[in-house]
Amino acid sequence: YRTATFRTDFLHFIQQHPVGTNLVVEAFLEYEDAMLRFSDKAGTPTGVQLLPGAILWWADVPIRKKQTHVIELACDIEGIIDALKRQRELAWVPGVHFYVTRETESGSESLEMVSDWVACAIRACDGTRSIEQVVEQLSYDIPTVQQDVREYAFVRLLEGVHADGFIEIYRGDSEATIGDDCPGVMRQYGQTASASG
Repeated sequence: YRTATFRTDFLHFIQQHPVGTNLVVEAFLEYEDAMLRFSDKAGTPTGVQLLPGAILWWADVPIRKKQTHVIELACDIEGIIDALKRQRELAWVPGVHFYVTRETESGSESLEMVSDWVACAIRACDGTRSIEQVVEQLSYDIPTVQQDVREYAFVRLLEGVHADGFIEIYRGDSEATIGDDCPGVMRQYGQTASASG
């Protein structure tokens, strides 16, 4: 158990063992496999970090917080854990479930269920895309949103994800000194609404 490959080897052993066919064990194996497959390709943040609630510019760069990852599971892992803790009968809920793992202040790892929209937003914020590019990516990932409200909906989504602490948003040092009359400043929602009305 002291070797670097113990966790992987142990999971492989359980998968090959008859106990691995148990639905609950399968669920935990799926979770562990998803955790092992993390590949944090997020870029390195540069510039001035913006506080939640700040007016966003198209050129601002959002990036998911360190140790924050999205995992996709075919079961409600939180429901399974809760049923085991309370020694209750398991209510199996099939379907796709999205979770975000992140490090808490104490250094432990938390797991939180999120919507598919939030999952898409966090995944898109890899530090290589600007706000404008993330909105464009979300238009492909969430095509059900009507085109005339996509900009508003996805910017509000990013603001919410930012406020919830899943991502950080940075502005280039040179851009941070530019005034609000700069063409790079995102249109404010009131202006957009009045123009469309």
